[in-house]
Amino acid sequence: MYTLANGALTSDATSKAALSGMEIIGLTNGTTYKVEEALLGTLMSNPTAVTEGFYWGNITLSLDGDTFKGFNWNHVVFGGDFSGLIVSGAQSVSDTEVILVSVNGNIVRNSGEGTITIKGAVLNGGSDLTVKIAVN
Repeated sequence: MYTLANGALTSDATSKAALSGMEIIGLTNGTTYKVEEALLGTLMSNPTAVTEGFYWGNITLSLDGDTFKGFNWNHVVFGGDFSGLIVSGAQSVSDTEVILVSVNGNIVRNSGEGTITIKGAVLNGGSDLTVKIAVN
């Protein structure tokens, strides 16, 4: 991918041109730079919706475009309507799927969605990934 003067990305190599005008810190005028587009993976869950109230169960998390490395349930963060949940452990199914075991706590419907974030420290892509789950 190449960055155009307007900031847009293009894969058309004929559109590339050397930098001109004011220097961008760390880059040199007159030099063409190639920019690689970084694509983040996607985190998905099962279930995709839960009901307000006390929750106890397992939640399966699956990755598309990333893989787990040395998964540890201490790198799981519950947010939104899930802020009252805790997890007791995890079971790795594959390098793209993990089961959060004995997730429990009180779900209070405030925004209508809870979030589960997996910290980048346990993902080969290195970036945090979050899934949103509807709360009915």
